[in-house]
Amino acid sequence: MNTTLQMGNWLFELGNVWIVAAAVLLILTLPFVILAGWRRLCRRSAGRAVMVAILNVVACTILLLLLTKPVREHQSTQRVVLISEGADLANQTLPEQSVYIVPAALSDEANKQTMVNANWLLDVGQVAIREPALTSVDVLGYGLGSEQWQTIPEDVSIKYTPPALTGFAAMRWQRSLIMGDSLQINGRFNYGISEAIIELRLLDPAGKQVDGRRILSGAHFDLQARPKSAGSLIYRLQAWQGDQQLADEPVSVFVSESVPQTILVEQSAPSFETRQLKNFAAEQGAILLLNSRISKGKFINETVNLDEIPDAGFSPASLAESDWMIIDGRALVQLPDLRVEWLADAVDDGLGVLIFADESLLNDFERFTTGLLNGFLLNANPEGEAELVPLLNHVAAGKDELLLPVAAMSLAKSETAVGPLDILVSSEAGMPLVAKRKQGLGNVAVSLINQSYTWLTAGHREAWSNYWSSLASAIS
Repeated sequence: MNTTLQMGNWLFELGNVWIVAAAVLLILTLPFVILAGWRRLCRRSAGRAVMVAILNVVACTILLLLLTKPVREHQSTQRVVLISEGADLANQTLPEQSVYIVPAALSDEANKQTMVNANWLLDVGQVAIREPALTSVDVLGYGLGSEQWQTIPEDVSIKYTPPALTGFAAMRWQRSLIMGDSLQINGRFNYGISEAIIELRLLDPAGKQVDGRRILSGAHFDLQARPKSAGSLIYRLQAWQGDQQLADEPVSVFVSESVPQTILVEQSAPSFETRQLKNFAAEQGAILLLNSRISKGKFINETVNLDEIPDAGFSPASLAESDWMIIDGRALVQLPDLRVEWLADAVDDGLGVLIFADESLLNDFERFTTGLLNGFLLNANPEGEAELVPLLNHVAAGKDELLLPVAAMSLAKSETAVGPLDILVSSEAGMPLVAKRKQGLGNVAVSLINQSYTWLTAGHREAWSNYWSSLASAIS
């Protein structure tokens, strides 16, 4: 027989019949003991009679407690709510009791005022102390830190559904730039309403909007800006829905002064491409030496940001003083073997070379496969598309929807190549349009694009600048 008697929150254990009998006997005899003592002592001293009666009651109570081993029953809490940072209480129905708030969880004053009956914690571990019979915890908000989760006992069930992340996510941008480069920012913006239309605004350090997009919540975005000054700059990236500002995040970047580059251009005939390159060099503060063949044995020599035209022309000295060189395929083929050897030696010493592929280079390609163009494979591709959308693979926002003319050729890595080709520009289908490889201390790049000025004539100056800035950075 195992009997338990409950009185309120207290449980009294009556383990067997002898304990029950002893308890009953104590309770029944207590009045008789008090009565007998009262009759005997009250005539002499009423105070002593009262004292004896109280002592008998206390002794009987102690004996009963020793026999029954009382235990206080803790009421099992069906739901303990733990409010963490980021909890939205607007649409929550909370119990009147057993609501606990993690330290610094509520920053919103309106939320604080609604939680007047809640329990404010100094440490999450206090929940288990305040609720000894804890069985389950509902966590609202963004959750707890790793150490805070560990303070909840293992036998306690936890109900936690992370809220949808609101704000900017997967953000990427360059932390440092050289003056003239574009700041490329990409990422996503998440909002609670999946079909919500979000307006993104990129503000420069002066607070002027320099770029913007309208996207759906959760969609990927690309923004860009070109810093106008050097130093440590802070742009602002904002998200708006109508007149409501949803987010305002800083984008920090350090812009260093550019070191003027020296660019040597050799071309078989004047072209619109190099005419625009002259303007690009002037904007960037670069020194440009342009040698254009106008007839057999006759050249026009032009310079940008240089007062005098060097007398040496194409020589080991001029190659050594240049950071990188641009040459079309026909001009390369027309170079004597000695000059080709000079060019290869200059690349080994650190010169970067960009070669525009054309029919002349394709027809005489084998001449250079063991030297300057070792590792490249150039083939005719008459069935290929005449125009493609270039993707700048090393630029975050490196796509412009405008089609550019490309040479009817295919560019790939040869079977004898040592080391991989670095694809700088490709088509949407992954076809290499500009690729480079290391040679000694320098770089050699081959391009199937020789009419990038089409971007400029169509008004896409930002795309054209990004294209040449990325090539200059990768090749020089």
